[in-house]
Amino acid sequence: MLSLIQNLRIGTKLAVASALGILLVAAMIAGQIVGNGNVRHSNESALAQQVLARDAVEATLALRSMQLSARDIRLASNPADLQKANDSLLERSRSFSDAVEAMLKLSRSLENRARMEELKRLLMVYLEGVHQLASIRSEAIAVTGGDAAARLAKFAEENARVTREITLPNAAKMDTLTNQIADFAKHRSEEEIAGAAQEMAASERLGIIIGACAMLVLIASWFMSFVTIARPISALTVAMNELAGGNFAVVLPGLGRKDEVGGVAGAVERFKVVSEQKARDEAEAKIRQDKVATEQRKAEMRKLADSFESARGRDRRYRLLGIDRAGGLRLGAHLDRGARPGAHHHGRCGVRGSVDQRAICGVGDRGAVVLDHRD
Repeated sequence: MLSLIQNLRIGTKLAVASALGILLVAAMIAGQIVGNGNVRHSNESALAQQVLARDAVEATLALRSMQLSARDIRLASNPADLQKANDSLLERSRSFSDAVEAMLKLSRSLENRARMEELKRLLMVYLEGVHQLASIRSEAIAVTGGDAAARLAKFAEENARVTREITLPNAAKMDTLTNQIADFAKHRSEEEIAGAAQEMAASERLGIIIGACAMLVLIASWFMSFVTIARPISALTVAMNELAGGNFAVVLPGLGRKDEVGGVAGAVERFKVVSEQKARDEAEAKIRQDKVATEQRKAEMRKLADSFESARGRDRRYRLLGIDRAGGLRLGAHLDRGARPGAHHHGRCGVRGSVDQRAICGVGDRGAVVLDHRD
């Protein structure tokens, strides 16, 4: 695994580390966005359920007010009181209907919406029953004559029947439904608040996990950069300094790698081989030059020695011949009679005599002179 990472290009390593960091940061941001969205949705749902519960309470209050208006209608003693009770009933029924409509807009539960639709239907039935009560009471108020008592008794019986069969049962059903709606909304509100708290905790945990992963990625990126980039480059620098000092036997680290460090090491290795070969060639050339120079010096010394020996031999012959260095002639004691040496010893000096019979012959700078040493 480490060798595979080492063979990756440095740009690829940096790109991978940056991509992982970007992905983790993006995941952190996305987690925060999602978590905040869930928390916001839960809070909105909890608030909606609280509003729905409040509307259910308002619907219950409106129902109580309608029941009071229905009672006022049953007990009205004159047309004015009856009209006032009818007006109050109409106003309370509108409040009840508005509350139900508001609950329908906020509710997302099919069960609760079914209860609200049932409330609307029961409201219509209830209002119809109350209208019957209002009609009966209006007729009872207008009763006159001798049979008024019988007719009033009949109206009272009809009033009781409508109340018993229509208004009271429907009012009880509506009261039960509004209580169920309020309880359901309160329960859902508590659940949404708990869900929001859970979403906040989950978002925090997710942020901590992603942050820890980002830290691990950064640490791993630093470690891999140190192991696969910084340390090999430092080792390569040390080896290059040794190579610069003339140590061609140094082994360059990083050879064989396929990243930039391997490329630099390969280039320096080729430079080392070429430099080593060049240094070897230069050393051999210098050895050859030194050998040639040595041979030349030896030849010059031999030539000088030969010249010196030749000069010493000439000086010895000159001294033996009595010839000075300027080429003058010095005659021995045996020439005091004035005879020419050449004529007196002609038969003894020359090419015709043997070696033991000849004298020493020498040639001067001004002529040839032959001397016989046996005078």
